[in-house]
Amino acid sequence: SNKNLVFDADDSKSANIIQNKKHDDEVIATRVFNSINVLPLPGHNMTLRVSSTPAFEELTQRYTPWLLFLFGLLLTSALALLIRQQVSGRNRAERLARNMTADLERLALVAKNTSNAVVITDINRKIVWVNEGFERITGYCQDEVLGLSPGKLLQCPSTDQHVVKAIKAALNAGEPFNGEILNCSKSGQEYWIELEIQPRYNDQNQLVGFMAIESDISERKTTYQRLETALRENDALLSTLNLHGIISTADSAGLIIDVNDAFCNISGYSRAELIGQNYHLIDSLTHSS
Repeated sequence: SNKNLVFDADDSKSANIIQNKKHDDEVIATRVFNSINVLPLPGHNMTLRVSSTPAFEELTQRYTPWLLFLFGLLLTSALALLIRQQVSGRNRAERLARNMTADLERLALVAKNTSNAVVITDINRKIVWVNEGFERITGYCQDEVLGLSPGKLLQCPSTDQHVVKAIKAALNAGEPFNGEILNCSKSGQEYWIELEIQPRYNDQNQLVGFMAIESDISERKTTYQRLETALRENDALLSTLNLHGIISTADSAGLIIDVNDAFCNISGYSRAELIGQNYHLIDSLTHSS
């Protein structure tokens, strides 16, 4: 009842106001905001009725189009910014993809046309791809070697087993290997290669296989072996001359800088007496009595 009325903002329940249609319960019930709650208190219940006033609704209706316009403008701006970022990100991704594709094409071209042999294996060390350099060095074509182990295919009885064990240890640990090894071609000809093996990992850093680059160094090894043979023969010749020949060495001024034991024996002078002296010191290659 109005006797127990606590607060009435728009005087809709005032006894002094002439009741009109805008204060009818049906009209109030249709207002934008209208809520009725019963609050139980000791000894009686209080009804809390809250509704929007006509002035508030008129103000809301006046600014609603502007609020909707601003909201739409903000939403449109946000969508435009999002689309711009997506387009920009897509363009960057496409540029990166084009650059990566170009790099991969260049790498593939290098791997295909290099004189070195390139071998790619899976995680079980079975061949999945070889280049033309491999075919030229080994004599095997790609169809003959796919699914085979490079070691079992190319190693021979003359291959150093210490190197083979070192390769297996490195690959088992997922580590690279660098070294030299003797292999055998399809025709049975032995050849030396300088070998570099690198493990291959995917984006999750999981081992997926290996890649080997092999350089044919047979000519270099042959030249080195010939040089070693020549040096051994030269050392043997010098040893023979030093043992049986009379040898002395002098500088451009004619001063002795070295002599062998035979020279000392036949001249009668010690090496210390001869070093730094002129050959005139020696009379008939015998020491004066």
